[in-house]
This record gives sequence, C-alpha cells and structure tokens, in this order.
Amino acid sequence: LVKFAGRQFANFTTREGLCGNGVLGITRDKEGDLWFASYEGGLCCYDSQRFEDRSALVGSDLSIQFWSAATDASGALWFGSSNGLFRYIDDHVTTFNQENGLNHRKVLSLLPSESGGMYIGTSKGLNFIKPGTDAASLVAEVPRHRIRNILKAKDGSLWLASNKGLHILSGSELRSFTTEEGLSSNSTYCLAIDPEGRTWVGTDNGLNILTGDSVKQLTIEGIFGSNVINFLKLVDDVMYVGTNSGLFTVHSLGELESLVFNNFSVHDGLVSMETNLNAVFSDGNGVLWFGTAEGLVRANLDAIQQQQNLPPPTLVVDDVKVNLESRNWKESDAEIDPRTGQPTSLDLAYNSNNITVYFTGISTTYPESVTYEYLMDGYDSEWQRDGTVDFAHYRNLPYDDFQFRVVAINKEGARSDEVVVDLSIIPPFWFRGWFIALA
Repeated sequence: LVKFAGRQFANFTTREGLCGNGVLGITRDKEGDLWFASYEGGLCCYDSQRFEDRSALVGSDLSIQFWSAATDASGALWFGSSNGLFRYIDDHVTTFNQENGLNHRKVLSLLPSESGGMYIGTSKGLNFIKPGTDAASLVAEVPRHRIRNILKAKDGSLWLASNKGLHILSGSELRSFTTEEGLSSNSTYCLAIDPEGRTWVGTDNGLNILTGDSVKQLTIEGIFGSNVINFLKLVDDVMYVGTNSGLFTVHSLGELESLVFNNFSVHDGLVSMETNLNAVFSDGNGVLWFGTAEGLVRANLDAIQQQQNLPPPTLVVDDVKVNLESRNWKESDAEIDPRTGQPTSLDLAYNSNNITVYFTGISTTYPESVTYEYLMDGYDSEWQRDGTVDFAHYRNLPYDDFQFRVVAINKEGARSDEVVVDLSIIPPFWFRGWFIALA
C-alpha cells in the first residue's frame, strides 16, 4: 500500500487507497488508528496496514470539502468542513451548523479544550462548544475574520492566525498584531511555540517570531515559494516548516540570526512541493504525517535527523569566461589553480571587462540541493543568493581591482571553503596618469 521514496519519506495517494489526495485534516482515534479528511470530500481511517473509506459517516454530499480534524478528551472525532462540523463518537454522528449555534458553516480550524470542549475557527470568527452540549456559541471578543489556526499558550491565552492579522485572546482581553505592529503580512496561516518560548507565525510572506511585543521577520532565502508558510510543527526541539516549496527543518532554535533552514523537496522523495494548510500530525513515535497538493506523506524523523552530519560540498571554479569566451588559462600569464586549470588571479584589459564565473559544489549526497552565495568584492554591496544557479555574470566592470568570492552550501546548511578569484581591470593607456600629464 505504501509508495516508498527513500528512507525519509513514504507517499500515499488514491492509488494506494487514500480517499482523496488533498488531505487537510489529520487526527488519531482512541484505538490508535489515524483518520484523514481531504479537500475532495473523502474521509478515511488507516490502521497502519490499509485505508478504510468512512466518507459515508457524513452523508452522501460529494461537494463537502474537509478543512480540519481533531480528537477531544473523550475520544470523539471532529471534522471541520465547508458544510459544517461533524462529531463522531460511539458510532453516532452529530452535525453542527447555523441551526445549532455555529456562526458560519465553513470550519477551518479546531482545538480541543482541556475541559473536553472544542474551539472552532470558521470563516467568520471563533466559536466554542462546551463539553457535553450540542450547541455552539460565538466568542464575542474575537473579530469576524477567517480563523485558520488556533494555539493555546502556557499562560492559557489563545493565539489565532487569521486573514487579517494575529489575535491573542487572554480572558476577555484581545490583542492584535498586523503589519503595523511588524508582521510581514496580515494573512497569517499557522502557529507554533519553540523551546525558547517564542511564538512562530507563518504567513503568505515569510515567518515572524514573536517575543513579547517584539516581532522578528524571517525569510527563507533562495527557493521560490518557500515563504508561503502552510504549517509549523515542533517535534523534539526541531521545527518542521511546511511551505509551497517543500518541507524545511530547523534544528538549532537558539539565536534567530543563526537559524539554518534545511529543505526537502521532490528530489528527496516528496510527492509534491506544495504542502497543505495546517495538515500536519506527529504520532509521538518518530513519524510526522503531512498533507500535500498531490498526496499524503509519512516522514521518518530519525532518518531526517541522520542527515545533520552531511559534509560540506567541495567547491571548484569550472570556467572563467571573458566577453563570453572561454580561454586556455594555462597558456596565459594568469595565476592558475593546478587542480582545475582555472585562474586564481587575473589582470585584464579595459575591453575585457565582461566576466562570467562558473562553479560547482561537489556533494555526493543530494547534489541537486547545493546552493551558492557569491560576492564581487569592490562591486557588489552585498552577497548574492541565487539558489542553485551555478554561475555569476558581470557586465562592464569598471577599471579597478576586485575579488570574486563564492561559497557552496549543502541542504543542511554546511558551507564549503570560500573560493577566491582576484581580478584587475586595467584602464586604457589614455586614462593613465603619465598620458594625461603629457597631454
């Protein structure tokens, strides 16, 4: 039933029995079986061997789209959908909609309360169902926004990710964070608390880390789509970040300035690059389940952790072109790297000032994931980060001395030794001091 994709990941789709590829809700029942609710309307149970279609529990309406799933303290299963909320316990299903107090039928997020109740995020605010009751009530203090994720902090406050900022409800007091308070976007998607007690807020435009009233914006460099943050999950002091460009892990969660984001993509075995909104579940036994646009993924966290000790790439310069033409540098006066035959120092005429440097970071493990950073010292104001692009081109360099510097970085963030090429663009004789003096 399982489509294996290397030691780290196993993929499941409708071909393997999944009830819908777009899984958005994941939870576990009191028997230990997993339940998956999909955007296509499928609802299925997985006993570690096979999937069982349980879509009939919620009727025959094929237009239902599931958005969320949770299990409360009594063992009841809850499924949020585009057409209300369903509670399943002891072979009985209760439906919640506007008729019994739900303020909107589209249920985006769920959070069980410690008392056995359920917080419900809808497209129009936050609702609560008290334990032992069959009626929902609106939490009046919360704005009528789309509540996409709900998190309860140690102090008992509720953190709410919405389409119009982050809301924090402490008792009856509400605080909000938007771009005016420093968020990178008002469209917030997901939440998590790290071991330092900081709150991570995922948005459609990067990460935000909140410490008290302070907001620190973080962007994941170099990979298109990586700053659409769909889910956050802390497991054993490692933050797992689901994006539109695969899964990222962050292992050392101390200083924010030194965080390293390690990427896993279709090259590593994921069925899809695009993860789904808050579709993530840790089973507590070293397995992380998460939904993507094209199927369900089971991640072996031990295998992922073993990649932390990958050696850094070995970086070499493959070619240095002048005015788009390769040269035989061994037959020139340039200083040469004997390993590659490429120059380490060049003096070039004024009309040979279009330079292209090609480089390769050699890595026996995940070579396609090697990225590069480079700087033309004396010309660039900051390091250039172009992802996996393995060349740098400079047009019309001025008459001056430069130092081209480049490093290669593997998927775990290990950096190669820096490779340097010294360049001098020599001005024409009529620009030199002696000629000007004679003139």
